[in-house]
Amino acid sequence: MEENFTARERRARAIEAATKIARTYRIKADAPVLLKDSNNTVIHLAPSAVVAKVATSTLRKRRASNLEHELNVAVHLAFAGAPTVTPSNEIPPAVYRHEDLEVTFWQYCNGEVREEIDRPELVAALTHFHTALAGYPGALNPFTEDYERCYSLLDGGRLSPELSPADRRFLRQVYERLSANLRAFNYECVPVHSEIHGGNVIWTDKGPLLIDFESCCRGPRELDFLFLSERNMPARPSLDEQLMKVLGDLRSFRVAVWCWSQPDRAPEVRAAAEFHLRRLRSLY
Repeated sequence: MEENFTARERRARAIEAATKIARTYRIKADAPVLLKDSNNTVIHLAPSAVVAKVATSTLRKRRASNLEHELNVAVHLAFAGAPTVTPSNEIPPAVYRHEDLEVTFWQYCNGEVREEIDRPELVAALTHFHTALAGYPGALNPFTEDYERCYSLLDGGRLSPELSPADRRFLRQVYERLSANLRAFNYECVPVHSEIHGGNVIWTDKGPLLIDFESCCRGPRELDFLFLSERNMPARPSLDEQLMKVLGDLRSFRVAVWCWSQPDRAPEVRAAAEFHLRRLRSLY
């Protein structure tokens, strides 16, 4: 499906969908603030303490709602007392629809997003998070599914038109090499977040809170520690450093392909596309 809207039009549609649904629950949303628009469109429905997440990416899964999966995981994590941002307590937790847009609602947290997340407090939060997620009764897909999806985006120029044929061939070769390397490891797949980075941690006065559970899956525990150094993990579980290197490169592959498939969505998307392609070029 082609994205037929400009960034301004996309954001306006997302704000309209979120505010119209919220007002049916008597949520005051007179001064909405755009928080993020690099994948989904996330809006603080100020002056209320409600945040709307609107599925506006044309690359989201077609067969099932990512937002529904995320909400199911989030409800479980909230019940388990995990250090996470919770669904809104002012609107019943559900996936709402306005025209062709899906929307979920979350509790607004007064905190900050930091680029640097290599802190022992995050290690403690992740330990708590993993304990809570381990009891999730729903289905969690294998972590390799996203890599395979990205590999399919390289089949032709239609799905990644801004990539040159040479870059497309290069990324396919990198994936094939990394997939072969991954098969050489013996690792246990457990419930993980899989997208721990600066944009998915909110630092509050009470400590870090995790957000964005769309990519929760089953994979090696190492996936959630890629941005954390050994000095901040004195009590960390035994982690395979060689496996972490392969997983880090696979992450660069996934981010590069995903972002090159929609590079004009936001400046940070193009920046990520260029950075991760450049990183892989320097390594392979």
